[in-house]
Amino acid sequence: MKLLLIRQPAGMGDIFYLQKAIQEFINDGYKIIWPLADVYYYLKDYIKNPNIEFYNETQNFPYKKLYYSRIPLQGKDGDTEVLFIPFQDADALLKMPAMKAKYPLVNKDSKDWQSFFNFERNYEREHRLKLHYGINNGQNFIFINNTFGSPPQMFTRETKVEPKGANLIYNDLSLKYSDGSPIHLFDYCWLFENAKEIHTVETSFCYLIEKLNTTDKLFMYSRTKPGNTPNTDFSYIDHIYKKNWECIP
Repeated sequence: MKLLLIRQPAGMGDIFYLQKAIQEFINDGYKIIWPLADVYYYLKDYIKNPNIEFYNETQNFPYKKLYYSRIPLQGKDGDTEVLFIPFQDADALLKMPAMKAKYPLVNKDSKDWQSFFNFERNYEREHRLKLHYGINNGQNFIFINNTFGSPPQMFTRETKVEPKGANLIYNDLSLKYSDGSPIHLFDYCWLFENAKEIHTVETSFCYLIEKLNTTDKLFMYSRTKPGNTPNTDFSYIDHIYKKNWECIP
C-alpha cells in the first residue's frame, strides 16, 4: 500500500491548482491523505475522488506527526509506503514564488491543470446565493470581488468599476445565508457564468472561473494590501491561466 500525506490545508486556489499533481500520484498507486483547514473542510462535499480522503486539520488523521515537518519525507510503516509532501512550503524549499514552486517540488508539469480540476456543483446552494443578491434571470450585472486571503486574515483592496448600465454585485466573504450558514466558494458558479463582466483580485475565484463557461470580459487585480504600493508584476502566475485576463496593478 502507498499513502501520500499532503500539507496544503488552505489556499483554495492552491488546492484547485494541485489537482493534476495529485491525480498523477493516484495513477502511480497512491491513496491520498489531505488535511484541510476547518474553514475549508466543506471541500470534501465538492471534490469527490475515491482515492482522496479529506480530514479536518484540527482533528486526528493518519501520520499527523509527519504533518508538521517542513521537508518532504518518505519511509515505510510496516508494509505501507508513506510519502509526505509539504506543498505549502514549496516556495521556501525551492526559493521560488509560491505558485511556481508547487509542481517543481515533485518534478511534475502543471500544464493543462484545469482538465484535472473537477468538482460536483450544488445547484440548490447556487440558487440560494442568486436569491441572496436579488438577481433575476437575464439581468445585466457585473461581479466584483475585492477581497483576498484565507480567513481569518482577509484583506480588501480598493476597486473602482464603472457600472456601464449594469448592476454592480460586490462579493463579501463574511456574508451568511439567512439561516446563519456560511456561503461556500462554489456557490458563486452561477454568478460567474452569468455576469456581464468579472472583476476580481487574483485569488481562488480565478481558478474556479478558469473551469466555467464565463464572459471573456475578465479583469484580474493585484493583491495589494491597503497602504502598500500596487504590484505591477504578474509573472508569478503567468503560467497558470488560459483565459485572456486583463491584469490590473
